[in-house]
Amino acid sequence: MSLKQIKTDTGLARQLSAILESGKVVHAFLIAGGSPQRRSELGNEFAKALLCPEIPGDSCGKCLSCRKFDDGNHEDFIRIVRMDGKQSILSEQVEGLRSRLKFKPAGEKYVVLIEDAGSMNAISQNKLLKCLEEPLSETVMILLASGRDELLQTVVSRCSAYYIDGDYEDDEELRSMAAAFLRQSGQGAPYYKKKASIEPLLQKGEESRQRASAFADALEAECLEQLKRGGDDRTLFAAAEAAAELRKQIEQGHNVLYSLKQLCLKA
Repeated sequence: MSLKQIKTDTGLARQLSAILESGKVVHAFLIAGGSPQRRSELGNEFAKALLCPEIPGDSCGKCLSCRKFDDGNHEDFIRIVRMDGKQSILSEQVEGLRSRLKFKPAGEKYVVLIEDAGSMNAISQNKLLKCLEEPLSETVMILLASGRDELLQTVVSRCSAYYIDGDYEDDEELRSMAAAFLRQSGQGAPYYKKKASIEPLLQKGEESRQRASAFADALEAECLEQLKRGGDDRTLFAAAEAAAELRKQIEQGHNVLYSLKQLCLKA
């Protein structure tokens, strides 16, 4: 599998892919929310793409790096999980990580994936914090947790954080919201009415960057569907262009609330 083949969290997978394509990769990422399986899938595919030298923004699945990753023997990939019978990641494991990172990677960089990072106690997190405060240029860390509140704020503040919502991106709520937004646009409704039609997105704010991106997908899909049914071309094309601009701004890291409000002004 690759980032582009992920089916459940396509909005977030696309954001991570865009980060790789831009070359603006920071030294630490936090992926929070959703189920452990969904977090693990995103984290692993992101790690694999970070190590792949062949395709900008994703993994090719064919090169030596990808084959090693899939076989579980990539020398520059470090996975940290709870040991059998333990309730948390131990401080000794974090110490071992710090010791290993003192050595140069075989390739361009180490990629470290810490599954269930929220299980670490304060002692372990503070030891990890030293790795985050003085990052090696050849290391990228990916922390997975059910919520940001499981981690010390000092740890979270040193990560670029992304959030998985409870529902998949193609759910009925997003499609209904897109249809309601287009109704307001087609009626020439004022800004505040269009804004009210997407209020659930505005309430989630920065913690739902990927859901706002998924809404852009739903809005474009609804525009296409209405065009097929003979809807007003001018209104629908304007909304589709605004949706594409929303997605672009989100992928570039713009403020989510600002981008959504711009959508209301432009569509």
